[in-house]
Amino acid sequence: MAVFLAGTWCFAFSQVRQLAELTASDGIGFDAFGSAVAASGNTVVVGAPRPDVGGPGTASVFVKSANSWPQAAELVGNGTYEEFGYSVAISSGTIVVGAPHSGSAAHPGAVYVFVKPPGGWSSQPPTAVLKAPTSPDEALLGDSVSISADGTTIIAGAEGIGGPGTGAVYVFEKPAGGWVDTSEPTATLSSTAAWALGNAVAISSDGSTVVSGSIGQDQKGVAYVFTKPQGGWQSEGPVAALAGSDESFVDAFATAVAIDAKGDTVAVGSPGHGSAGTAYVFVRPVGGWQNAAQNAELTVSSQTHLGLGASLVATKGLILAGASGAFIGHQRIGAVFGYIEPPHGWANTSQPRGSVTSSDGASGDGFGWAVALSGNLAVVGAPGHEVNGNVQQGAAYIFGP
Repeated sequence: MAVFLAGTWCFAFSQVRQLAELTASDGIGFDAFGSAVAASGNTVVVGAPRPDVGGPGTASVFVKSANSWPQAAELVGNGTYEEFGYSVAISSGTIVVGAPHSGSAAHPGAVYVFVKPPGGWSSQPPTAVLKAPTSPDEALLGDSVSISADGTTIIAGAEGIGGPGTGAVYVFEKPAGGWVDTSEPTATLSSTAAWALGNAVAISSDGSTVVSGSIGQDQKGVAYVFTKPQGGWQSEGPVAALAGSDESFVDAFATAVAIDAKGDTVAVGSPGHGSAGTAYVFVRPVGGWQNAAQNAELTVSSQTHLGLGASLVATKGLILAGASGAFIGHQRIGAVFGYIEPPHGWANTSQPRGSVTSSDGASGDGFGWAVALSGNLAVVGAPGHEVNGNVQQGAAYIFGP
């Protein structure tokens, strides 16, 4: 599958086409369906947090059947106005959904875990609810989530109430008997230098390397790298701070982060940088991660105000960068741009190998707000898309060969 992925996306981007458009079976206006997307094999998860109208929020599950993608389940949390579906992740039959406004003041935010039943996905109650210890610095748990390839390690960002040293990334490891409710994470990853740590997170496939955004306020953003010690995850600080050599206070550096399967390459989104936004690429040195500036900057020269880097995917030799403000013709529909690693390593470029956008896009769709990749399929969220007259109901699109 990896070879096919490289062949399809890296060397023949023009072969990629839109395969499906996904919408919620019971969607209404302002659902913001497509605010978060995740994919694993032939299963796609799409979050609809309903941030503007309250309500429970949902995470819809779609499973491919023949050449279509019917909705198999609609997952919900335990409360209202919790923005359930703000972030989603999936791997090895486990779906993770963030709800950053869930719960009481004692436990602000929650992460829901759903495990696939033997008969397949259904509209089922959560298997477990993960929460953080009680502190305002840990508010907004579930702003971001990620899961290791084997489904045994979940990380969740909680960017906190703001200010120096706030925010954290929590590591939850699957107990021997399976996922259960807990407010005691395996480890707390933090940095006294960070500001709003956890606004974006990603974990390598083997669960050994974590990258987290610290988007900052009144300071420049930073992406922090944490690595798993030989004895297992424990509460500690980062091993590296990654920053753009030319970033400014208004760039929104670390809005999005991504890491490849082996933890060798990190991509960091900076949608406010320059005229179009930028995706910064950092490559792990031979001796391991350390404080560093970027190895390369990826951008687009032909447009302005794209917001490039609003979302990211990094895999071997390929980076997909969402630009939710990109103009298609005279409409600000959004796009996703693909960049391929040159033979001698990542280098600055303003020439992406290709791009995709939706077949029925309209201004304000926000296409590219979220992006996910599984094998040779990419999923792109457009939370502002109008559906059957419902403003900002949202949609998600599947692309592949």
